[in-house]
Amino acid sequence: MTETNEILELYITENTLDEILATMGDPLPIAPSKHQGIIERLRELYLAVHTEHRLAPMNTRTKLDKTLKPLLRQSLDLQRRIGDDEIQWMNKVLSIAALDLRLQSTKSERSSEKGAYIPPPDVLQRTESALNDFSKLLNHLRTMMDQFDELGPEEYAEWIGSAGTEKEVYVRNEITPHFRKRGGIGADTIAVRHIAEIYEFAFESPFSANRRDSYERIDAEIDSSNQPRYYSGASVKFACAVVKVLKIGGIIVPLTEKYLSATEPDLDKSQLDISALSRERAFAGEAVRESWLINRIGDLWINDSRRQEKTVAE
Repeated sequence: MTETNEILELYITENTLDEILATMGDPLPIAPSKHQGIIERLRELYLAVHTEHRLAPMNTRTKLDKTLKPLLRQSLDLQRRIGDDEIQWMNKVLSIAALDLRLQSTKSERSSEKGAYIPPPDVLQRTESALNDFSKLLNHLRTMMDQFDELGPEEYAEWIGSAGTEKEVYVRNEITPHFRKRGGIGADTIAVRHIAEIYEFAFESPFSANRRDSYERIDAEIDSSNQPRYYSGASVKFACAVVKVLKIGGIIVPLTEKYLSATEPDLDKSQLDISALSRERAFAGEAVRESWLINRIGDLWINDSRRQEKTVAE
């Protein structure tokens, strides 16, 4: 068992499920045989959401894709050229040039003897060997990327945690931000997907989020932007309860100037770094306004359902 899993087992327990059900208020009964399965799914949800949220601002995959193939091709081409017999005659010339570079570097007042260039006796052979090692490393990197591409975003956390040794976990943890592609679903959508799957497993009923009629107003005295646009049915109540108990409201409802204007109208937002504050609040587990949470869960569910329907149709 990895250290991450041990921490999750301490944080998400049977009591966590009890808290979620209590927060819902009047939940349908859940078969006791499903409790452990729900707990495991809650741990997967928590780990996946926090992993994805941590990775979100870090991405160099586009640069890797643009750089790796040309670099490998050039490396292999140079390796072949150096290995060609027609080039080998240059070895003596290069060795003499290397000797001269050594002599000139030791004369320089800015270079110490320790930092002076040392000419190898077989320049071409050593260069060919170094290029072979470099090409092997680039090929291995490409293989790692191909294997990573077989994973879905919700599998990143498990892939990192299941690596094996501490060093292997470190490798995967460090490389994931660079392999992760842009354009994937975010931590908020991943959370709602997991919550929907847990709801359907627990209650054996489809997850749904139903919009209120556009003309319907709950309270005419309250700004409509702060009113829920979705009915608070069993699915939405369960989703809100999970978000509150796991303290991931800051991830589901990102901090924006609009949200701050609605919740803290007197706050001077001109000097604030909204993005930094949003990430700080997300990891601090701060609570968010109920109506915004309901609206965000509903929007994420509707948009993701349409996205998946479109994918199936194509």
